[in-house]
Amino acid sequence: MTVVYVVVGLLVLQRLAELAYAARNQAIALARGGKEHGRNHYWMFVVLHSLWLAGMLTESRSTDGVLPPWFWFCIVMALLLQGG
Repeated sequence: MTVVYVVVGLLVLQRLAELAYAARNQAIALARGGKEHGRNHYWMFVVLHSLWLAGMLTESRSTDGVLPPWFWFCIVMALLLQGG
């Protein structure tokens, strides 16, 4: 189960870094005359990502910390896709 906590912790750090990067880019774009669209549905992405992370923790607790056989495959694929 510790592995799941590490993965979720790393994902949280990555999402926070992504938010900081996006805020910086937003400030630059707005300073150059850009306009923001879609602000009304941004909260849905926050809820979606929060529930996804909470779901990972809940699932790991409900299985007594026993990782499914495909866990490491999914981790490797997620890391590869993050690079994309």
